[in-house]
Amino acid sequence: IGLDATMALIHGAAPDRPRKPDPSPLLDVVRNLNFDIQSAVFVGDSVVDHETAAAARIRFALFTGGYINGEIGAPDPALRFDAWRRLRAADLLELVR
Repeated sequence: IGLDATMALIHGAAPDRPRKPDPSPLLDVVRNLNFDIQSAVFVGDSVVDHETAAAARIRFALFTGGYINGEIGAPDPALRFDAWRRLRAADLLELVR
């Protein structure tokens, strides 16, 4: 769809890769970007996204205006937001300081 020029890394589902909530694909992304898990935030909109972040021990930001398909359990998301226009980089950076 033409977004690859704007992305540092694209890592999607494939038949030979584990699927969420297995944390290994998310952890692969963190490693491939040379990030520390402590400085990562996973933004998602579903229970399985939350479970993936929890399994990877990565902070989770929940987009409540999306697909939420059940109750979000523990741990509580580090951030909740209901509109992409309201999400600021400063909000995400504050989570990892």
